[in-house]
Amino acid sequence: IKTAILLNGMMKFHQNATKSFFYGTPEELAKKFAISNDMAPRFLELFAVESNDRGKDGYSITKPLKDKRLIHLLILYLLAHGRDMKTSSIDMFCDDLQLEVSTASMLLREAGCNVNKTKGGTSVSLKAPINFPPPRRGKRP
Repeated sequence: IKTAILLNGMMKFHQNATKSFFYGTPEELAKKFAISNDMAPRFLELFAVESNDRGKDGYSITKPLKDKRLIHLLILYLLAHGRDMKTSSIDMFCDDLQLEVSTASMLLREAGCNVNKTKGGTSVSLKAPINFPPPRRGKRP
């Protein structure tokens, strides 16, 4: 039940945190994002950076922090499916996140998940021991 509540709060945060900068305190942003006052400071600590824009204090969200948030959401989705940590399809969840399935697959592979394309969608599982892929390297000109 805790996983489902946390996933619901993170989904609300993700859907409302679309800009790169937000003015306000954690309490003000909790109201704005429609999440609890307990979750907001932790989400901001994990997925945003305190910053200042035009003399106003707030929080910035960078691309690496957005990717981190997406990985957390995808793994929470796996955990919400039970102790087996596998799901038959992530396609509908990716639609809810407004995320390409190929991008989600890449992020999940980086987190050590097994990702397979099937007729019913893209299945994902996480098994121990976790095998991480080699690091991605930038393309050379």
